[in-house]
Amino acid sequence: MKVEKIKRREEKIARGEELGPEAELEKEPSAILAILRVFLMPIVIFMTLGWFITGSIIWEYDGKWVRLSTYLPVR
Repeated sequence: MKVEKIKRREEKIARGEELGPEAELEKEPSAILAILRVFLMPIVIFMTLGWFITGSIIWEYDGKWVRLSTYLPVR
């Protein structure tokens, strides 16, 4: 469908016709941005709330999962 719109737009340009607002290409958000928005926004909101409520983005949690050495052990 998008290819058809592009073809029609190029044909109008070739004939010298003016392009109306309906002939402009519509920008669709990419799937990657949509996925990032769905997964990252709740995390950012959760961390921001923790920062305002407890003063820490991890809600004062001090377990092994927030330590960098859990994921990157030092030799």
